[in-house]
Amino acid sequence: LKEKMQEQVEVDQMLTGAERDMLRSQVTERLANIEKQLLGEKLPPKKKEKLQTMKGKATQRRDLLEQITPLPPPRLAKEADIAKLRKELVPLVKLEESTKGRLLSMKETITLARLDDIMDEIADLEDQSRGWFEDDAAFQIRVDASRAITEKLIKSSKAASSKGKGSKSKSGGGGGGKQWTTPKANVWGKKPATKSSSSKTKSSGGGSVFAAMMMDSDSD
Repeated sequence: LKEKMQEQVEVDQMLTGAERDMLRSQVTERLANIEKQLLGEKLPPKKKEKLQTMKGKATQRRDLLEQITPLPPPRLAKEADIAKLRKELVPLVKLEESTKGRLLSMKETITLARLDDIMDEIADLEDQSRGWFEDDAAFQIRVDASRAITEKLIKSSKAASSKGKGSKSKSGGGGGGKQWTTPKANVWGKKPATKSSSSKTKSSGGGSVFAAMMMDSDSD
């Protein structure tokens, strides 16, 4: 397994941005520690030689990591289900935007009540997509990438709607009222569960396990 992970870094160079940054941070810390040991007084020759070898390997690893172009974060496991909810979400956001500043009809009230439910359902699907050993930072990157797709759809829908109304409202005052805030933590209903509250993440983050195994390879 360790050899496969090392091949993933050194041969295939298949790392996400979070994985690359994590390994780069750890190899930098390792180099600093080696440099500190090399400055020690009365260092035995064999110990010094070993540290110099470790320093060379760590330096090569750091330089390699600097050259790697990171892969996009993996899609959420429940992305297909989230995509279905997006199709339902976008027209509801558009409807909410169009009803700003006036009383809602009974039908509109019932229809828009579904908006909060969809937000909560998406948040639940996000949480279900979390890996067993995935730490909070790595998981949040994947969630943000998924939410960015929804935000893009909402903005595109609003732009299309505004373009259609443009010729009709040149002399009017434009669509006053508060603009829709694209989904962020407060709009999505709830944040993805953090590692401390998720039943899936009783162990340390998978990224740290991966990094620890890779860093061990420098001293082989």
